[in-house]
Amino acid sequence: MKLIADALDLQHRLPRIWGLVERLEVEPYKARHVAQATHRLSRDAAAYVDEQLAPRLPSCSWRAIETAVAHAIAKFHPK
Repeated sequence: MKLIADALDLQHRLPRIWGLVERLEVEPYKARHVAQATHRLSRDAAAYVDEQLAPRLPSCSWRAIETAVAHAIAKFHPK
C-alpha cells in the first residue's frame, strides 16, 4: 500500500520528479524518499519541493532533500 501511495504522490503531487524517474535520470528509491517526506504536506508545499529538488535531485544528498522539505514546511505550514 505504501508503494502505491508513493507512486500516486509522485505522479500527481511531484510531477517533475516523476518525470526524472520515467526518464531514468534518478533512482526510484530517491524519488520515493521525497514522496514519503512530502506525504503529509499540502499540495502547494509538495509542489514547492518538486520545483526546488527536480533540477538537482540526481546528485542530491539525503540532507538536501530533508532541507528542502523543512523549507517547504516553514514557508507553507508555519506554526
